[in-house]
Amino acid sequence: MVWAHQESYDLTRTVGTPPDAFSETGQRWGLPMPNWAAMRADGFEIWRSRTRHARTLYDLVRIDHVVGLYRTFSFGSADLTEKGKFTPEAEGEQRAQGEAVIRAIKDEAGDMQLIAEDLGTVPPWVRKSLTALSIPGYKVMQWERDWNAPDQPFINPAQYPELSLATTGTHDTEALTLWWREQPIEERAQLVKALRLDGRVNVRAPLGMPVLNEILRTLYAAPSIITVLPIQDLFGWCARINLPGSVSESNWTYRLPIPLERMATSHAIQSLARDLKEIAIGSSRF
Repeated sequence: MVWAHQESYDLTRTVGTPPDAFSETGQRWGLPMPNWAAMRADGFEIWRSRTRHARTLYDLVRIDHVVGLYRTFSFGSADLTEKGKFTPEAEGEQRAQGEAVIRAIKDEAGDMQLIAEDLGTVPPWVRKSLTALSIPGYKVMQWERDWNAPDQPFINPAQYPELSLATTGTHDTEALTLWWREQPIEERAQLVKALRLDGRVNVRAPLGMPVLNEILRTLYAAPSIITVLPIQDLFGWCARINLPGSVSESNWTYRLPIPLERMATSHAIQSLARDLKEIAIGSSRF
C-alpha cells in the first residue's frame, strides 16, 4: 500500500504514541507517517478504496487507534530522546481532519458497521466527535470507572450508552481471570458491588466459571449495540495476547489451547458454550 502510494506518506517520519502508562518515552511503531495534506487533496481516496475493499469482506470493521486520524503522533529520527509531535497541532484542526477522514470512510462503508477503537490517551472531545458522527467507541469494563469520584467506582454496564461496544478486555489487557487474581480484595469487591453481585460472590476466592458467567451476563445486558469478548474471557482462560510497551517472545504468539476440531467435540467446551448461548439468549443478543 505505502510503496504504491508513496506520495501519500512522509517517509522521513515514523508513527507512534506519546508517553503513556505503557511507556514513559512513547512507543515507536515503525509505521510511515501519513501525508495528510496530500490525502486531503485527493478526497482521502486511499481511505475510500480501503473501505470499499473491506466492505466486500466484512460486516463490521474496527478503526484501530482512531485518535490517529484526528492527530497523528510521529518521530523524525532514531534518537530515543526525541519527544515527537502531533500533526496537526491545533485542536480545532485535529477535529476537522478526523471528522473529514471518518466521513469519507462512512461514505464508502454502506451497511458495514464501523467501530472506533478510542482507547488510551484520547482527549474527551474525540469521543464527543465520534458520538456526533454516530460511530460507537469502546467500553472496557475494567477501565470504565468514575475517575473523579473519591473511590473511583466501576460503572455498571447498564449505564453504558447504546452507541458503544461493550467488552471485558482487549488484546492489550490481561484476561479477566488473571486480572481478578492480581487485584486486591478491595478492588474485586468494588467491581462486584458495581455489578450488583453483592452477597453472591466470594471476593476472596479465585474467579470460577459460575462467577465469570454472572459477570458476562451483566455485560451482555448492557445497552451497547454490540458486545465482543476476548475468547479467554468466554472460557475462563488466563493467557495474555500482548503486553504493550514490551518486547517479548510471548507477545502476539497466542494460540488456542486446543484445536478447533477438538473444541467441537470437547464435553467441557460444549458445556461452557451452552452456558454462553443461554446468556446471549437471555440478553436478547442471540
